[in-house]
Amino acid sequence: MTAGGAACAAGLDDHFDGSKVDASKWTTQQILPSQVQFTKPGRCGSAAIDIITKDGDNGLECEDECQRAELRTAKKFWPSFGDEVWYSFSFKITGEVPSVGSARSVIGQWKGPGDSSPMIAQRFDNGIFHITV
Repeated sequence: MTAGGAACAAGLDDHFDGSKVDASKWTTQQILPSQVQFTKPGRCGSAAIDIITKDGDNGLECEDECQRAELRTAKKFWPSFGDEVWYSFSFKITGEVPSVGSARSVIGQWKGPGDSSPMIAQRFDNGIFHITV
């Protein structure tokens, strides 16, 4: 692991046990305040963050009907491309999942330099967890 990757990985640790998103660690985009809640106790600790999307929570950049709520790492935590960095988080999908058609939820994605498309993404689609490269 390079020094830059180690510093980034070691520096970002959040158990979401406060009552608001820590702006020194995270930025938000296309997310409404009503979409962010905190649950106590959490699955793996004293608390968890709930990010909720439902019909009508359309993001400003949606081409079609979509629901968006993005929580992103603050830029100071971005590693250099090529650094080894480990991420871990748990998630839970609740609500009704359609049995046919696409009901895709992107849980996490990582982008390379100069490209707006993710080079790797975690997706939950029709009740199945996928990792796409």
